Formats: sequence, C-alpha cells, structure tokens
Amino acid sequence: MKLVTVGIPCFNEEKYVARAIESVINQTFQDIEVIVSDNFSTDATDEIIKLYSKSDSRIKHYRQPRRVTADENFWILLQNCESKYFSWLAADDFFHPEWLEVAVNFLEANPEVVMAYSRVDFVDSNMKIKDYPLTGFLDTTQLELKTALREAMIKRGCLSDGVYGLYRTNILRSIICPNIWCGDQIMMSHVFSKGAVKLFDQVYLTRTFRDGSHEQATQKEKRLGIIAFKVMDSLLFDILKKIYEIRFVSFHPKLSVSDKLGLAGELIANLYEIRKNKTMSYLYQKYPFIYRVARYLEGMPTRLQRQWQKIG
Repeated sequence: MKLVTVGIPCFNEEKYVARAIESVINQTFQDIEVIVSDNFSTDATDEIIKLYSKSDSRIKHYRQPRRVTADENFWILLQNCESKYFSWLAADDFFHPEWLEVAVNFLEANPEVVMAYSRVDFVDSNMKIKDYPLTGFLDTTQLELKTALREAMIKRGCLSDGVYGLYRTNILRSIICPNIWCGDQIMMSHVFSKGAVKLFDQVYLTRTFRDGSHEQATQKEKRLGIIAFKVMDSLLFDILKKIYEIRFVSFHPKLSVSDKLGLAGELIANLYEIRKNKTMSYLYQKYPFIYRVARYLEGMPTRLQRQWQKIG
C-alpha cells in the first residue's frame, strides 16, 4: 500500500491532464499512487490517461460508464483510496516537484495536524501569471482552538482554497461536504474544526484560471450552476453554512460548554452582519418585527452563556 494517493478528476481535459499526471509521478516523494477518474470524456482525455497507466503501474484509471456530476467524480476518487494520506488535484492544475515530500514530512512529524496546504499561483492557459485575489488561507497550528474556529468560521468566511491540500484520509472520510453549490466552503469549515491545519507560505500548487465556470461542467450545468449560485448566495447559502458551523461547534468534543455557547452566539451575530447587506435586509425593512425577532435570537446564546457562568 502506498503512503499517498493523489486523485485527479477530469472531463475533456486533453490539453492539461498529462501535465497534471506528470506533476505527481515526478515528485521527489515517490511512495505514491495516482487515481484518475475520467468522467466519460468525449475528447482524447481517456486515451492519454490509458497511455500513462500502461507505462506506470502506480497510475490507476477509472472511466465512468456515464456522466456523473463533478462532485460525484471527486468523491469517487476518495472512495478508491487506501492510503494514509490523500489529495485531490484538478486535471488542469499541477503540483511543484517537492510538494508531497514537504507535506508528508510535516504531517508525519505533527500527528495533531489534519491537513497541510500551500499558497498557490494562478496562470492562464498560456502559463502567464494571473493577478487573482487570494484571501482564503489560514494556518491554525499556533492558535488556541477557540481562536482557530473563530478565525476560520467568522473572520475569514471562505477558506475553500484549502480543498487541494494533503489530508489524513481517515479524517477526510469523516468530513461533511453537502452536494450543493459552494459545498466546499462548508467542507473546509468542518476540516478546520477537526484539528490544526498547516499553511506553507511557499507556492507548491499552480492552478489554471479560466474565465467563467470550470470546463469540467457541461454548458447546461454551467447555466444551471450559475443560476443556482445566485439563488443560494442571495437567499440560502449564508444561512445554511452558519447552521453547519453551529453544528460543528456545538458538538465539538474539545470545547467547553461556555466556549460552545460563545462561538454559537458569534456565528449567529456574524450571520446577521452578512445578511443585513443582502436579501434579508429587504425583509427587515419591510417587516420590522422580523428584525426584532432576529435581534432577540442573536442575543440568546450570549444571555445563556452569562447565566451559565453565573451558575458555574
């Protein structure tokens, strides 16, 4: 059994998939296997993967008998992993040669760390560096638990840049990732609640930036996805994400009752601050009683925490 598995999901990536595979098999760390899941491609992607799998026994090739969703294609890779560590790699991205050696050495030496990832560069299809805002990065290895959760769930808001890090497989299998648009944000909130996360300041991953939706999706999926994103973003997603995060905090085995109540209260208050600038602000203005109810509920965890402290 190999120590590390890298899963590469792909669909019609004939231009990039060879680069992605080679970036894994040419790592300085060699105790690896590569699983490639071709999502019923209609170009030369499948033939390219077959050539690599025939020449290198570490490469496993799965071709889906029919199109599945991009999320399903991602999780199929994890289901077929038997290694201690697992990482996804998008078919149009590539690792730098030292990445797995650096990440594995750190995780082996620090068993309390559940995932390691690095800063990234974005390039266009011509390999020109793209100026892209990168704000979704956080290292919690030196933070107290409550502070780490506050940073990950409240101050940062979106930490989905960590999706392509190297995980402990047993931890990743226990992570919630709902099959919804932007479900990776909820997934990363759960990862940060599971333990310390290491961020390397050096760039070890280069991602290909494409205008519009990722080409793993069909045109129909893109259109539906964009519509779904707008609906979820304006009406539901913030609420759903905070509900999940309150769940992660409320059932966290290492938090005191007081810390759970305090963080839950902060999450509700943070949701209010987010929502007041979005669709809910319209309802607050039109129906003031909704605003008053929301403010009362917002303050409830804080009041309960104070009562608990008095009892204690």
